[in-house]
Amino acid sequence: MATPSKTTKLVVLETPFCGDLRSKKYYLRDEIITDAEEFHDGSGHTFCYHTQMPVGPDGARAAPEYCTPGRSCYRSAFAEPIAYVPPKPVNLDSDENLEV
Repeated sequence: MATPSKTTKLVVLETPFCGDLRSKKYYLRDEIITDAEEFHDGSGHTFCYHTQMPVGPDGARAAPEYCTPGRSCYRSAFAEPIAYVPPKPVNLDSDENLEV
């Protein structure tokens, strides 16, 4: 069997929302969410998988309206998942965290 001389990188299709956007309703779905209303529940709370907060790694709000292709931290739901990396702990006793 011949081996290919060139490897072709597969193009990952973009999904309407970032693959790291989460909500309570997200965990009840068994398919990729394609409508913003499918993310929102009664509380309207959505969050980023990486920050575990309602803001993304870029500091902007984590919501279906904002977590779309073109955002710097966007990842398609079809793309290879990126492992969660917890934020670096801050030493509150140190003066190096103070801004002058």
